[in-house]
Amino acid sequence: HTWLTMRLACMATAVLGDNVTLAATVEEDVLMLTGHPCIDVRARAVLAVYRCMLVSPSVRDRGLERIVGIAGEAREITMQLASVSVLCELVARRPRQYGARLVPFLYSLLRGGGTGEADGP
Repeated sequence: HTWLTMRLACMATAVLGDNVTLAATVEEDVLMLTGHPCIDVRARAVLAVYRCMLVSPSVRDRGLERIVGIAGEAREITMQLASVSVLCELVARRPRQYGARLVPFLYSLLRGGGTGEADGP
C-alpha cells in the first residue's frame, strides 16, 4: 500500500497548484479511497480530499460531507485525527464559509469525547 499512499501525496501536491481540472478529475477516486481497508491510505485520502476542496468548488460539498462523516464515526484515532485536523483547517482558512457550519459539530465531538456521539452539521 506504500505506492498508493505515495501516489495520493503526489496527487494532492499537484492539485494544490490551483489545478481545478485535475481536482475535479480525481475527486471520485480520492473520495472512494477514504473507504480503503488500509488506514494509511484512508488518512492520506482525507488529506487529498482537503487539497481538492481548496481548489475546486465542485469537490467542496461532497468532500465536506465525507470528511464530517469520517470525523463523526471514526473508530480509529488516526482517522478521527486526520478528519478533525482537516475540518479545523477549513474553519481557520475560510471561517465565513465553514465556521458557522463546522464549529458546533467540532464542539459536539469534543464534548462527546470523540466516540462518534456527535451529530453532523
